[in-house]
Amino acid sequence: PQPPPRHPPNMAAASAAKNAGEVTANEINPQQFQVNAGWQGARQCEHIARQWVQDLRVDLPGYTTMMMAKSACLWPETDAQIVAALQLDVTTKMSKKKAQRIADQGAAAVLPLPAIPSYGTVIGRAKLGNILRALAVWKPQVGYNPVLASLAASLQAVLGSGRSAFHCLTNLYTRYQLDDYFAPPEPDAVRQEECDSAMRKDANKVFRMIESRWPDLRAAFQRFQCEDMLIDLAERLFATLLTTIHRPERQIFEFYVRLLHRFIMPEGICDPAEPRRQFQILVLSILVRHQMQFLACETFDELCELVEQVKTFVNVDAVLLKLVTKLHEQDIQGVGVMEKNFPLWAAPIGAIVASVVTFDVVSPAIWTRADMLSLGLCEAAASFIGGAAAYSVAVQWSVETAVDLNRAMLFELEEEYEEKSEENEESEEE
Repeated sequence: PQPPPRHPPNMAAASAAKNAGEVTANEINPQQFQVNAGWQGARQCEHIARQWVQDLRVDLPGYTTMMMAKSACLWPETDAQIVAALQLDVTTKMSKKKAQRIADQGAAAVLPLPAIPSYGTVIGRAKLGNILRALAVWKPQVGYNPVLASLAASLQAVLGSGRSAFHCLTNLYTRYQLDDYFAPPEPDAVRQEECDSAMRKDANKVFRMIESRWPDLRAAFQRFQCEDMLIDLAERLFATLLTTIHRPERQIFEFYVRLLHRFIMPEGICDPAEPRRQFQILVLSILVRHQMQFLACETFDELCELVEQVKTFVNVDAVLLKLVTKLHEQDIQGVGVMEKNFPLWAAPIGAIVASVVTFDVVSPAIWTRADMLSLGLCEAAASFIGGAAAYSVAVQWSVETAVDLNRAMLFELEEEYEEKSEENEESEEE
């Protein structure tokens, strides 16, 4: 049975939105956006595709409208890059002169695609090309971008529908405000600097979380005086939108889809003031998952080699997925953010104790009103100092407690994963 629409039917609004090229709630049918029977994509991912479709917003430009506008709004250079990146055949409707011009302009590198059967055919890659053209029409200042193209390829591989993949991509772009990464305000001279600045800011936020809650991870780089390498690694994960961490020769695509699912449908509520907070937690989880490997490096060269490996491949296992869930829960509860977990109750208690002690010590020596005034000043100063000292001690205690809890959590997850792996090996031998 079809689920009820998210909004009450409104025929007038639906007609107006349809004329404007938008998709309304009445037009969204989960069965319509399921994996196409003729699309040979990722296996056993239909339930994930269904969740992605049901999470779509309905107030973004329509796929059909973008495709109809591509002939008038798509730059020839962008189209040439798409043709070259996907190794598409030039259509026979083009003149030889135009076909040669497109071939000459197609300087884009070949785009790595998920290892699914449909991408092995020209028809399958052509469907992805239409998504990239629609994206270029929707965001002409972005044009063709290899990172967004790789993300679109993964979405299309799971969903099997160009319309669904395009709407899922535009939802992600809007939710995480990726204009900060790929299309900051003009002029073009400062565009790349602003992109790098936004990615660097997100990487620094992750590093601050590592400083406060995962000091062992920081120590793995601090011992070689290369903390900037850790920030650079986080920035690389942000810049690529996690599109370069999958290698089909080492792990099947379906495992990567599980991590991609955490990126497309993150836990918690998106904060408009911090639109990429959930993305930051995901990147933090990936770095924490490799903490023991970073600590096991004995030389600087070994650490550099491991960092380069993480940039190109992340093994998606049960530990990583559970770690993502745990860190999201901490962040939602306010435990994962240091400034949200300050024990403010320690300051007034320390101030009261310091004031009482000061009064008991100084009061026997009071003889005049001037001494009473001095006693008041002493109590005020002692209250301030005592409150600040108690607050600092409580903060330090809170941080150390959180660090110990995180260490225990990571150890338990890894131990549980090893036990299950041993049980699986024994069952296979039997």
